[in-house]
Amino acid sequence: MRTAEAAALALAVKACSAHGPMVQTLVLEGSSLPVPQLLGLRELSQGLHKRFSSECSKLHGSEVTLIAQLLSENTSLELLDLNSSGLSGGLSEIASAIAARAMPLTALHLGENGLSAAHTIELVHALRTGAPQLTDLDLSGNPLCGVEEGGKDEYSTEAIETLCSWIADGAALLSLSLVDVALCGLARDGNGSYQSRGIAVLNETLSSGRAAQKHISLKSLNISGCKIREDDAHHLGKGLSRNRTLEKLVLDKTPLMVQQLLRGERLSLHSVDFSEVDATLMAQLLQQDLALTCIDLGGAKPLPKEIKVLSDAFARLHGRASVRELSVSGRCLGLEGSASLLDALKDCPLEVLDLTGNEICGIKATGTDPFNPFVLKMVCALIIKEGCALRRLRLKGNHMIGNDVYTSEAVFLFSEALRSPRCRLEELQLGLVNKSSGLREEDGMVLGTAVQACASLIKLSVTRAELPMTELLHGSISLDLEGKGLGRTEMGIAAQILRSNGTLRTLKLTDNCMGPHGLLALADAVRHARPPLEEVFMGNLGISSCEEIYVFLRALREGGAPLRVLDIHGNPLCVAEGGATASAPPPGSSGTQHGGAPDEQRCLRALAEVCDWITSPGNQLSVLNLREVMKEELPAEIHQAALTMLCAAVGHEHCVLRELNVHGFGFKPASVTLLAEALLRCPTPLETLVLARWAVPVRRLGVEAGRLTFGGANGCQEDVVLVSHLLGSDMRRASLLSHSTGRS
Repeated sequence: MRTAEAAALALAVKACSAHGPMVQTLVLEGSSLPVPQLLGLRELSQGLHKRFSSECSKLHGSEVTLIAQLLSENTSLELLDLNSSGLSGGLSEIASAIAARAMPLTALHLGENGLSAAHTIELVHALRTGAPQLTDLDLSGNPLCGVEEGGKDEYSTEAIETLCSWIADGAALLSLSLVDVALCGLARDGNGSYQSRGIAVLNETLSSGRAAQKHISLKSLNISGCKIREDDAHHLGKGLSRNRTLEKLVLDKTPLMVQQLLRGERLSLHSVDFSEVDATLMAQLLQQDLALTCIDLGGAKPLPKEIKVLSDAFARLHGRASVRELSVSGRCLGLEGSASLLDALKDCPLEVLDLTGNEICGIKATGTDPFNPFVLKMVCALIIKEGCALRRLRLKGNHMIGNDVYTSEAVFLFSEALRSPRCRLEELQLGLVNKSSGLREEDGMVLGTAVQACASLIKLSVTRAELPMTELLHGSISLDLEGKGLGRTEMGIAAQILRSNGTLRTLKLTDNCMGPHGLLALADAVRHARPPLEEVFMGNLGISSCEEIYVFLRALREGGAPLRVLDIHGNPLCVAEGGATASAPPPGSSGTQHGGAPDEQRCLRALAEVCDWITSPGNQLSVLNLREVMKEELPAEIHQAALTMLCAAVGHEHCVLRELNVHGFGFKPASVTLLAEALLRCPTPLETLVLARWAVPVRRLGVEAGRLTFGGANGCQEDVVLVSHLLGSDMRRASLLSHSTGRS
């Protein structure tokens, strides 16, 4: 359809809608045009009468004419979205419709329409006249500076100058998007040559006196894809330092909050991968921000060059900055980059420093790079800084003990700093691990001694796990480290601190692979401090010998611990002589009174110690968990001796156990009889016994009246044998029992 015919059709549609039923949809070439939205004669549901979008459909010239004719009298439309609609040939008609001043436009999107400089100038004049309320304008992807992709290279700033003139004259515009418009003379495909005039025009407008006095309304500007060079970004940053209205600027690929950079207290760019150009502009703005107290530049992508630009800017502040918190975690600054940043901020009252994952010692994840302590010495100087020392320090992932070549230098540097009376650290994360043997035990001891000298320390992580210092130190009554992943080194340090804790009542260490060395260190601490422990939970400690358990139990008993709960499940309580890593008993150990051959005694002495405890007069042990403590197949005679020993202890007159778990101890139907006889020998306080799968209510089985329900479909032979013996031969009593078993 020809343009004139489309115009005539538009007049007919208007007339029809005014005097008869309105046409709902009109199809000229290929697009379905919603006539009610284009005319805006009545309100539509969901506010559809206030907006129209071509949905990125390419429009034929006749369709553009029809749309323009219908819009020229629309008094409702606020948002007009014609992105990627091929308007270059019909822009004049759209501009004329806007200039008619009928539409109360607040948003106009004309991106990717091939608009030239002349088109843009014509459009801006129309907007000046007909859209005084416009706040959002998107002209992205148009060659409005005269440089096309793979086409013309006739750079011109006339369109930019016209836009800036309109903005400076008081336009209501709040948001302007000029993405990929060859503002600096280079199209997306690289066509053209670099030019600075376009950026200079923008800079002049945004830094003018009117901008400083808030007479320019623009708050958001997106000029990404302009391929600006660092020197022009530098000048733009200096200019924007005088701006009081622009809030968001997208220059390269990062939205920069201009006023926050100029006057904010916090700079948060965590996980934002900004470019060197972004950093150059930010550097100019940050030099004006003397209120900045918190900087977070952490992330997963290395940004050593970009952060070096910011470091240079901080250095130019000459001590005027007041930064208290700094995080560059994960940015791989390296030795030089880290040193540059810390040197720039050395006069700041830093309290929080996060250098996690920055290779600050010059050692990479692989290779034999030499250890360099320069940055660590700078950090330690901040720890003991007079008047404003660090409070929280995070340094994990920096290979501070080397990788292929081990070094202890970092350990001694931090130990010296921690012992300083000026140290005020509350949190310290070191991450002293490597890909081979890890932190040496002697170095762990050195650190353990040093951290005790730092009274302010609350959280400590030497390798991986975090140690809660407030729970470790004297005065605490409970220490919960269950499942924290403590290894031998962490446990060694924790044990060293616990040597001074004489108040601990509850100790939870289950599911920590501390190994024999860690457990022996803990035993030594308990023997030294003699805490009044009442509850000890230490299942699954990653040990293979029963000797360490024996030593620990002896330490508890020698210290007079009034133990009520003991959970040592998952640790070997009985190990054949060949599987034991024998440890000599501590001096003064009285051992137990159980007889047997020497080999048998050595294999069973940890179990014998437990049994001796629960049969000793006045003991308070009421809960005992021995689940899965038989870690290997024992010789038959030793296994039988273990069963006999345990059964005798459970049936002893001084045994006060109320809960006992011996699941996996090795009871068979034949040996269950021993246990049942022991329980029936005298009145037992035992309330719950877990033998195989049931929690058997031992005391309640003797009740002669009422009804008792327990067990379940997962019962097994051992459970049934035990219950049968406990019930005895009284069938009247047995009839009161209601239970179900999977097998008999």
